[in-house]
Amino acid sequence: MSRFSPLLLIKGVALAVVLVLAIDYASFAATGQSLVLGKLNKANQVTTIARTNGGPALSLVTKPGSPPFKVNRPIKVAKLNADRLDGLHSSQLARRPRVTAHQTTACTSLPSVTNVFQKITDIATFTKSADNTLVRLDLAGRVRIESGSGGTGTIFELRIGDAPTTLGAANMLVRSAEYATHVQRPLFGVFRDLPAGTHTVSIWVRVTAGTGTTAYFDPGCWNSANVNHLLVTEF
Repeated sequence: MSRFSPLLLIKGVALAVVLVLAIDYASFAATGQSLVLGKLNKANQVTTIARTNGGPALSLVTKPGSPPFKVNRPIKVAKLNADRLDGLHSSQLARRPRVTAHQTTACTSLPSVTNVFQKITDIATFTKSADNTLVRLDLAGRVRIESGSGGTGTIFELRIGDAPTTLGAANMLVRSAEYATHVQRPLFGVFRDLPAGTHTVSIWVRVTAGTGTTAYFDPGCWNSANVNHLLVTEF
């Protein structure tokens, strides 16, 4: 009759522990297996934690100053609400307008004016900080047209990147009765769909009909007296 040996039992248990500790626990973290804490867990299907009564299904606790979890992709997570503040979407949050002032180009003229818009000159550049914002231009500047025939006036227009605004208009009319005089009145417009980056503002001109002669921006070259300014508001 064989006798039970406590020593053999202890040796067997010790051997089993050594074998378990020698196994890479990550190999257990496969599809269908239990999660292994402190190890890399892999699966070829989504892992779902469902709580059967009220309350959170998962609680993540860490030390102060440490994020409770991390991700390896910048993709937006549906229904995580990371783009909301007090239930408001980021598009609903008011942005503080950003205003910059620019001294414009000095006296420039265009000898001949037709009923098709032509550029007189680039007047300033500005930097837009974001893609999804509007830009308003406000020009305090002087213009002049010497003469014209066949029309009732001349239209001066602000453009960005040589393109007119698609939101209303950014122009003003100088009536034929004002020809051969220096005219200064507000010229403004709002522009949309501009990417972030550097943009150039220009001033264009055309007569309503017929032809015109010598359209000026900053006639008399008063820019040295700081009379021509462009305000750019991003909001």
